[in-house]
Amino acid sequence: MTKQALNQGGQSQGQLTRSNNGKKSLLAKLNRYGKKLALAGAVAYK
Repeated sequence: MTKQALNQGGQSQGQLTRSNNGKKSLLAKLNRYGKKLALAGAVAYK
């Protein structure tokens, strides 16, 4: 195993945990964004 390959492996592992955490925060952001959009849409339709 070359140093580069080891680094790559460590990065992909970190990427996985990061993307899992990212998915959760992304969902939270989407939920908040969706609520804002729904509010804006309700205001626009009145």
